[in-house]
Amino acid sequence: MHLVKIWSDSFICLTTYQYKQFHNGIEVEHAEFREHVDKTNGDSVVALSQGDIVEGLNVSATPSILESTALDSALFHMDVDSFLWESDSAEFYLREYPISYFDSTYYPKGLLIITINDTLEKEPSNYKLTWKFPILAMIDSQLHSEIVYVDAHDGSIVKRENAIHDNGTFNHVYHGARNDLDTRQINGDFYTVANDVLSGNTQMRDIWTTDDLNTWTARGMAKDDNDVWGNDHWGATSAHWVIQKSWKLWEFIYGRQGGPAGPNGTNTSGTTLQVFVGNEYNRNGAYWERSTSRIYFVRDRNNPGPFLGTLDIGGHEFTHGVVQNTANLGNSHESGALNESFADIFGMLTERLVFPSSFNWTIGENTGSTIRDIQTPSNMTSTIDGVARTHPEIYDGPNWVDVSNCRTVIPNTNDQCFTHVNCGVQNKWFNLLSIGGTTTVNGNVRVVNGIGIDKAGKIAFTSLTRLSWAGDQNYLKARANSIAAARVLYGSCSDEERETCKAWFAVNVGNNNCEPCIEWGPETVCYWCNSSGGTVAPLNTEEFRRQTKTISVYPNPASNYLEVSLPEMTREFKVNHGIKFEIVDLQGKLISVTSPNINDFRHTIDITQLTPGLYVIRCSGAGYMTSVRFLKK
Repeated sequence: MHLVKIWSDSFICLTTYQYKQFHNGIEVEHAEFREHVDKTNGDSVVALSQGDIVEGLNVSATPSILESTALDSALFHMDVDSFLWESDSAEFYLREYPISYFDSTYYPKGLLIITINDTLEKEPSNYKLTWKFPILAMIDSQLHSEIVYVDAHDGSIVKRENAIHDNGTFNHVYHGARNDLDTRQINGDFYTVANDVLSGNTQMRDIWTTDDLNTWTARGMAKDDNDVWGNDHWGATSAHWVIQKSWKLWEFIYGRQGGPAGPNGTNTSGTTLQVFVGNEYNRNGAYWERSTSRIYFVRDRNNPGPFLGTLDIGGHEFTHGVVQNTANLGNSHESGALNESFADIFGMLTERLVFPSSFNWTIGENTGSTIRDIQTPSNMTSTIDGVARTHPEIYDGPNWVDVSNCRTVIPNTNDQCFTHVNCGVQNKWFNLLSIGGTTTVNGNVRVVNGIGIDKAGKIAFTSLTRLSWAGDQNYLKARANSIAAARVLYGSCSDEERETCKAWFAVNVGNNNCEPCIEWGPETVCYWCNSSGGTVAPLNTEEFRRQTKTISVYPNPASNYLEVSLPEMTREFKVNHGIKFEIVDLQGKLISVTSPNINDFRHTIDITQLTPGLYVIRCSGAGYMTSVRFLKK
């Protein structure tokens, strides 16, 4: 594990240490571990540890084929009209205004990375050393974007991922006349540029919106002579305004500055967010494009449909950018469904920010055609491969699409394994957590008491952007992350934590009992939830601290045996409190349990069968716990 990032997070009052897994010097994609440390009292106490690593990897880190050979294989398998780097105008304007992953050319650069194949089954044999390429192309005058993974040994295609999130076609209705468009004045004219450094706006926005794709200079943005736009450049001004409001939600409500690409938990700017509006491509819709980190609002040049610059849709696409730069959820299967759901949730919250008394729980309704309903997902259907599918509210219940054996296809005819359908489950969870309600699962009524939209939003935000999504990006991970987020924000065994757990139970994800509320860290006391609320509390907290504060392990790192020293722990204390030692891995899996001899001051534990890695040994009794980390060589 390599420590790759440290940041202090004022939102949850913790310092986060992010580690990524490397195997023989090569990063393992989506394998990481995070420690969230409380430093408020001058000590460093681990409040929460979570993440996922891949054990038992046996992958060669030396590629057998060159990057150029791998790229040839990727391009050979793509049926497109042309590639974006073949366009002189696109290359020219990229050099004038570099963006995101691309600096001076759209020609793909390969990244050597270990990734899981498209089975998504987390077995060591399913991980491959690959060359990863972001590829932009044109098909029927429409932008096409893929992430292609090529086996670095035999040149075969390991997997292909669609890199565009979009919403479909709707009839557009404006949000009405506004007087707060953020523009920049240059030599007497006003442009759709919201830039803190240049224009002095206090919201750290850096948004450039154009209705001319051939330029990304400031003077190439939409222009007005007196900042009274009326209906001039109505598409660019509408899109610019909804993205401006999306930026405001993330910054002022959740403290995330720098836009979609802004660093997690810091006050520094991210990269410029570019927004394009026009009829350049043969499609109607709105989408976030991962490779360029741009938001597009487009209409078919031959058969233009409605314009989608609404607050909920704009907020939806903006959130896809945040997801990419935080949790980095995928575009397919359950991961893609959660990606779409988070985008729906924060799209709705963007509308609520601007219209607090008249917002609603649907997405796209202002266009005249609602696409999703967060409160009642089953009200909506999506036609995929010619079949109308009702959106589910219950995991593995009515209308749920089992995607365990689904494979993504290019072109995307199965909605990347039904992401815009199965997103209904987390949408329903968020609504229940916010305002409460009931569901019926297998004939049993399940009740949730809402905690309010603001608290539910903070839990969703913390789960998405502060906690690790390494490993299986599925509904069980979403449950675990949100419960951990509620615990960090509102305390162990709080009503917020309980209702978060109950809301997941109501949509059939997990059981109705949250895991014991554990806080790990050197000399850290753990409180356990009891059935009547609150925590189990031994009679003498200070006595437990005194008896366990000098616990140490030797040697560390260790190979075969670990000795736990108990110099302060008395015979009576061991007997009265039922002291035991548990070894757990970094995912919280219990490996072994042993009890010390009541007459000994040292306890020896056999660790010869452990796989090399980082572990935690926990000393617990009478409802309290303290822990020490050790490394198995």
